[in-house]
Amino acid sequence: MKFTTLGALTILSLAFTGCVSTTSMGTVGSDRKQLMIIPESVWNNAANRSFNKFEKKAKNKSVYLVDPRLDKIMARLIPHANDYLVDNRKKINWKINGNLSSKLNAHSFPSGQIVVNTAVYLFEDLSDDELATLISHEMAHIIRSHSREKASVYAATNLSLMGATMGVGYGLSVASSLGGNYGVNSSHSRHLEEEADIIGLDLMVRAGFDHTATLSFWDKFEAKLSKRNVDSKIPTFLSSHPTSAQRKSVLKQHIMTIDLQTTQPSIYTAKN
Repeated sequence: MKFTTLGALTILSLAFTGCVSTTSMGTVGSDRKQLMIIPESVWNNAANRSFNKFEKKAKNKSVYLVDPRLDKIMARLIPHANDYLVDNRKKINWKINGNLSSKLNAHSFPSGQIVVNTAVYLFEDLSDDELATLISHEMAHIIRSHSREKASVYAATNLSLMGATMGVGYGLSVASSLGGNYGVNSSHSRHLEEEADIIGLDLMVRAGFDHTATLSFWDKFEAKLSKRNVDSKIPTFLSSHPTSAQRKSVLKQHIMTIDLQTTQPSIYTAKN
């Protein structure tokens, strides 16, 4: 009974102290508060270790690509991505590379690295604006610390169970250990994907990319899946994502809003 009460009090405490926003309030797509009970430093250190392991393996296999095109697109987006961060957050050490692979996949590490498989971005007619759709989307996941948020929710759930049976001390160790073994480059749930789509769209506008290219990117990606007879439901970077129809419906709504704002005399900003 003692452990049960203490565990419940701990969870309540974590819930109140862990509800924060990783981005400046009022920025497009990021007003929602997030449950963050895993320290950012712990999570990012684990992500760095994970990326370093991937990078070493990729270089040993000669599949690691440094592509000036990827770097150039990310460089345009970085200042605007950094504008999203709350004042007390450390600036993100951004990095992007290609990975020689036939798998339709791309993923990000929460410490700031993005990996794009060549099968995804070496479309013959993919423009820089369309490629910026993918890169800005992955940057949005990093900006909002989506993987740490998911792990924090997982940790809080386990703490509530463990606090009642094994004591708070044991339960708290779950949160810290997750940084080393829980999805530092995992897929994201659908509502987080939608959030990343909206923030990514905003980053494109602010960086001067053609934001309408986000629709043509997803059209072309769908065509790529169809041409290769790949079921969009199997694991790719679209796993846990909204369906193409849902995604494009949401994006079209926000594109209309952006177009209305940008036709006004005032300069478009990330503020609603």
